Amino acid sequence: MRPFFAQRRLLCRIAWLLALVSPAWASTQTYSFAVEPRHTPVQMGMRWTPLLDRLETETGERFLLRVQDKATVFEADLSRGVPDFVFLDPYQMVRAAEAHGYMPLVRGGAALRGILVVEANGPVQSLKDLAGARLAFPSPNAFAASLYLRALLAEREGLCYTPVYVGGHGNAYRHVRHRDVAAAGGEAATLAQEPASLRTALRVLYTTPEMAAHAVAAHPRVPSEAREKVRRGLIALNGDAAGRKLLQDAELGGALSADFTRDYLPIARLRIDAYRVEAGGAP
Repeated sequence: MRPFFAQRRLLCRIAWLLALVSPAWASTQTYSFAVEPRHTPVQMGMRWTPLLDRLETETGERFLLRVQDKATVFEADLSRGVPDFVFLDPYQMVRAAEAHGYMPLVRGGAALRGILVVEANGPVQSLKDLAGARLAFPSPNAFAASLYLRALLAEREGLCYTPVYVGGHGNAYRHVRHRDVAAAGGEAATLAQEPASLRTALRVLYTTPEMAAHAVAAHPRVPSEAREKVRRGLIALNGDAAGRKLLQDAELGGALSADFTRDYLPIARLRIDAYRVEAGGAP
């Protein structure tokens, strides 16, 4: 028995010594990184996994990508402050800042514009032609493609229509092409990523005013050093062709530093909360 206990004491001492000199990777925290489900989970994974792999190299931090198949699940996680880092739209940025103190780190360099598309050679020539029609939107609370766009159509244009929520920008565009709806909400950036055969089948009928683009934000529990490394790491990707492609694929092209007051506070003043649909609520 004595040799057994001696070996056990020796192993415990070795473990204690290893803990004192353990390499950095052994104690590195893995941060959750959630992304708004603008496309299918597979597509979002293909867009974001390479970027986070590169960001790990740039920062020395570790990230776990969280991709949800439904916007409502993503929004529920965000409302509870679950993600450490998150890619989110401007309206979600405002709500996350108010609820949990999330801080924007970087945003896409191009302005965000919501669009309403119709068949390129179809009969719809003006918004008046859509009175009483079915209009597709990615989800109720997708900011530029649905929430802001619906508010403008109702408040500014006085249009009455029936909204249909189809679970993604690509789905919304294809509903128009297949003539399941008369028009669909989306974004100029997501339409530009669709195949040419789909883009040429559609025509932009209406456009929202420009706004600051989607942001990568951090929960205040994330140490300031880690936040700053992520901010610098994402902006540094602009420095080479491979990095720029990663940013573009993730819809963060031309990433630059974000400022809440400058970029997102104006969105808080739009007063579009009346058009928000809570999880499980009726549109």
